[in-house]
Amino acid sequence: AVWSVLALHIVGVLPDVIDYLEGEAVVIGRQRISLWLILQALFWCLSTLLVALWAGSAIEARLLRAETLHSSLRVVLARLAKALLVLIAVLIVLPLAGIDLTVLSVFGGALGVGLGFGLQKIASNYVCGFIILLDRSMQLGDMITVDNFHGKLTQITTRYVVVHTLDGREAM
Repeated sequence: AVWSVLALHIVGVLPDVIDYLEGEAVVIGRQRISLWLILQALFWCLSTLLVALWAGSAIEARLLRAETLHSSLRVVLARLAKALLVLIAVLIVLPLAGIDLTVLSVFGGALGVGLGFGLQKIASNYVCGFIILLDRSMQLGDMITVDNFHGKLTQITTRYVVVHTLDGREAM
């Protein structure tokens, strides 16, 4: 995409293409949405999300190498850092795309209530996962029994644990 825009700029056609894309627009309420605005929003959204995910991966790699922190605490901090960076990226992109954040606060509240009721079980699992990771009640390699399923704990995430039995089966 960048090479295409650069080629259009070198040829001298880019201003004409931008004028055409600005001309193709739809008015929704007080907001004029053009194809050029949509392309700019997509570009900035992808750019900031890529930077946020890259920074989140770098933070995660650094946290996972930290020997002074407990392994489950490292996982929790890495996940929280990634989520926070993605949230910041979205909050940066929305004003760049011309979307007013005050309008989203009302929508976000209504969406939060709806998701709260609809996804109670999943949200409960995430909260329980964070509690298990933070209180360090289980660690990798522990032998546990769940519903007559006895095995070694091989993976702990914020949503589930993986138990590997002595006969080679795995369960989440």
